[in-house]
Amino acid sequence: NVLSPANIYFALCMLAQTTDGSSRGQILDVVGKQNADTLCENANKLWQKMYKNDGNTTCVLANSLWLSNDYDYVSKTVNKLKDKLYAYL
Repeated sequence: NVLSPANIYFALCMLAQTTDGSSRGQILDVVGKQNADTLCENANKLWQKMYKNDGNTTCVLANSLWLSNDYDYVSKTVNKLKDKLYAYL
């Protein structure tokens, strides 16, 4: 497997959206952001800049979130991951 810095950035963004407290703070420190919403918006902009599939250039990104059916999830958070970070659920 190969991971680009962008892949790691997107994964950390998704993780920041699903944590709180000191865990979220540590993630935000690593990526140099003050809050998770700003991180998510920046990741969304990066995704849109990188994604290309216009017939001449192909850079198709993929992102997924694997959820267990054994737990309930905050739908607002799941929808943000799906809509802003293009996570396939």
